[in-house]
Amino acid sequence: MGQRSIRVMALALLVICVLAGGAAIMARTKGEFVLPTEKAYVNCTMARGLFFYKVWGVSKHQFMPAATSLLYPILLGPVFFIFGSHLVIPVLVNLAAAIWLLIAMHRWMMKKDWVASQQVWLLMVAAGLLPLLVLTGTEYVVYLLLAFLFWTNSYNSWERNSTLPWTCYLYVTLLVSIRYEGIVLVLLMSIYFIARQRNIDALKLLLFGAMPIVIYGIICRIHEDAFVPTPMVEIKGADWWLSQLAVVLLIIVANATPQYRFAGVLLLPMALTGVVLFCRASDDSLSIYQTQYPVAGFLRRCYYRRPLATNHLGVMSYFTLGNKITLRDSSISDSVMRMKGIALVILSNDRLQALVHPEWSKVASWQTRPEGYTFYIQDSALVKWVRKSMDEYRYFLPQSIHIEYD
Repeated sequence: MGQRSIRVMALALLVICVLAGGAAIMARTKGEFVLPTEKAYVNCTMARGLFFYKVWGVSKHQFMPAATSLLYPILLGPVFFIFGSHLVIPVLVNLAAAIWLLIAMHRWMMKKDWVASQQVWLLMVAAGLLPLLVLTGTEYVVYLLLAFLFWTNSYNSWERNSTLPWTCYLYVTLLVSIRYEGIVLVLLMSIYFIARQRNIDALKLLLFGAMPIVIYGIICRIHEDAFVPTPMVEIKGADWWLSQLAVVLLIIVANATPQYRFAGVLLLPMALTGVVLFCRASDDSLSIYQTQYPVAGFLRRCYYRRPLATNHLGVMSYFTLGNKITLRDSSISDSVMRMKGIALVILSNDRLQALVHPEWSKVASWQTRPEGYTFYIQDSALVKWVRKSMDEYRYFLPQSIHIEYD
């Protein structure tokens, strides 16, 4: 089998799986494409805010480091600016990155003289693993691509004991910018160079890797946020675990010598896990469509530019323009709410509802599955208006959602 045929087969499998997954999602959400993860909506909102309103945040009114990636919203922003803010764009960006990754893997295997059967095996397994990460609309495919490019370029220099090319420093900076855990790969490669008595190269890699963290941390501290924002280091979701294990296994394959090329077999359980999660992506999209989209639709219709607070920032951030804050245990205080001009609080966690200030009035509860939403108002004069707005909007709600007034 020719090299061109091998590459075409892998790319065709990837594209077909992504198209099939997208069609499965739209078939269950009445023709609307719905991303299966909340953090994807936050990244899209950050990208839109940066390039449309020149603000790094989930609204055009204040700085807020809510994205799970520093680089990914910056990648999405120009595409949003040219083609408009569409939820399918992150998937297309991820698909382009996945295609680039498969091509880079194929070139690496040809360079290392892998036989055709090994190339087909590894590329097909990788093509079965990637569609889930593509459809999530998050940064993990770009993270895998940058991890592979950084590791193979650096490993070439380490193996030949040659000077590090400038592309290595570019990749290391982009790698840590896309996901902070990329610094672990940088540290590991630095240890490789230290073992070869190349301490200067190791130090350069660490400095370029730490640069995005330090610069972004200083900017966050200037705006009175944490030096390392919580979303940047949050370990959450099956896609996160899948991407981390995929990075480890890609490195094993990249380092495999001819007698250890069977290491590619280790990717098989990862591909099977990816297929199972891929089949569940439409369920996750349907869950978001049935629970969070109705709430976001109400806010877009009746509360579009007003400030609000919620512990489910994802979809709500994308469909509204008003000032928003994310609520955790320490931030539900009456003084903080008043200072930020928050008049409406939406909570979906029973434990957090117990922390709401007694002066806040509980307006209504939306009973949805698997979780409900409770609305609180700080200004009692707005209670009647909010209830009237809900009465008018309830005709647009699916029958599975019930509104209970207090």
